[in-house]
Amino acid sequence: MDTIRSLKIYKEVGYKYMIMPDHVPTISGRDPIGVAFSFCYGYIAALLEAMDRGHI
Repeated sequence: MDTIRSLKIYKEVGYKYMIMPDHVPTISGRDPIGVAFSFCYGYIAALLEAMDRGHI
């Protein structure tokens, strides 16, 4: 999946709801699922911010 392309399309069509990852990377540690989802949400948030600032 091309995440940047997908986010651009969501923005073009006016999608304003939650974007949730379906699969997350395997991460070791105390709370692997929580950390993995946090990583994915941070990645999505960073891409959205970069789009808003015109960087991508």
